[in-house]
Amino acid sequence: MSPLPQLLITDYRHPTTKEEKMRDKSSQFSGKHKVNGSWVKDLSSAVGREIYERFIVCKTPEIRNTKKGDTCFLSVEVGDKTGSIELKVWQIPIPEADKVLTWFEQGKIYAIEAAVREYRDKTQLNMTWERDHANRPWICDVTDYFEEDFNMIAEWPFSFSIETLAGRINELILGMKHPGYREILQAFWNDDDWRKRFKKWPAAKRRHHAYIGGLLHHVYEMLEIGLGYSALGYDKLNVDLLVAGIILHDIGKLEEYKLGLQIEYDEDVGQIGHTVRTIELIDRAVWENKIEISETDLRALKHLILSHHGDVELGYGSAVSPQTPEARLMHCLDMTSAKTNEEYFKKHKI
Repeated sequence: MSPLPQLLITDYRHPTTKEEKMRDKSSQFSGKHKVNGSWVKDLSSAVGREIYERFIVCKTPEIRNTKKGDTCFLSVEVGDKTGSIELKVWQIPIPEADKVLTWFEQGKIYAIEAAVREYRDKTQLNMTWERDHANRPWICDVTDYFEEDFNMIAEWPFSFSIETLAGRINELILGMKHPGYREILQAFWNDDDWRKRFKKWPAAKRRHHAYIGGLLHHVYEMLEIGLGYSALGYDKLNVDLLVAGIILHDIGKLEEYKLGLQIEYDEDVGQIGHTVRTIELIDRAVWENKIEISETDLRALKHLILSHHGDVELGYGSAVSPQTPEARLMHCLDMTSAKTNEEYFKKHKI
């Protein structure tokens, strides 16, 4: 066989026993990072070849029927720190579909041998049941790895620091005139563990502010834009209410998202959503800290949070439509920050 690029197995002998297979897998990857050419970002140049490398499972796999209906195939998104790619396992007998689903568990890293193919101008990885199912222990199994090769959560992408943004939020909290709103915010912000998570968490799994510090950045953008309105003649806006609503509006995401090698959902919190969870957290903070605040003021704060996704008929998840100037403004700020960030990252391919 002629020499192949580094990412391919040039001297790989198919092991015969399970013990040999596991030893071979271990010796292939133990103590080694992924090699140049095997990163997801490089696979478009490897179309037509076969690779044997490690990938993290990014999503729960799905079984789909072929057009003929006599077999099915599995589709699963896998990746590394440079991106993700679709892996397909073809020609699966219908009775074996459930078994193949157990091959891939979201969040785990596997050693996979697959062909690199191109379909409709997109690179993908292909395996076939006939060739691969008898050899599962070495073709697709949990393997050794370095976390930094598979950490798919983007790092802070800006020149200014996270601490600068956090300092600005702390100033705004300390400067609030409304004691009830200030004490609610301090109940969270003065908790060191909570504040560390708030400064680290992303604001979304994908699309906007999906990076370390993304939630803090999203809140900071909303605050700085929103505060400008009071300087433009909108002096009757309840600025303390607006600031409190902006800082707190997405704190349920600290529980809705889990951070490992990628951003994952917590299914329990996901059943009620981050806005409802935020309301629960605020109520608990008021009760546990015996914060004195009128029902009217507390209701105004909750309204901002429950309506910040806009009018109910838009279908974006608001429990109620915005009914006050502060609520309407906060929705606009939320959309402006999210959409601008999303388009910025698309354009600059960050």
